[in-house]
Amino acid sequence: MSNKDQIIKFSNDLLPGIIQLIEHAKQKTALFLNVETTLLYWNIGHFINDNLKQNNRLEYGGKILATLSQQLSTHYGKGYSYSALTRMCKVANCIDETNIATVSQL
Repeated sequence: MSNKDQIIKFSNDLLPGIIQLIEHAKQKTALFLNVETTLLYWNIGHFINDNLKQNNRLEYGGKILATLSQQLSTHYGKGYSYSALTRMCKVANCIDETNIATVSQL
């Protein structure tokens, strides 16, 4: 067997194990990103809700969210539309801190 053939054989022997490592890491990364994104959105909603309640700004909430969504979209791009911020606030109202903490333990 030539050196080139040996190199190809050894490379072929390594390939399945490395593919498995990469796929496993990709799955863990996707799960981690989903958890972090969920926590981020809940925290944003919770932060907005608390701030509006504490500062008696509930009557202006819709206008504040509209302005805030424009500012965030300018700064971070899409994903922070008025409807997205509204959903974040609704989720934060529906899911309490204890329940959202279990998501972070995945």
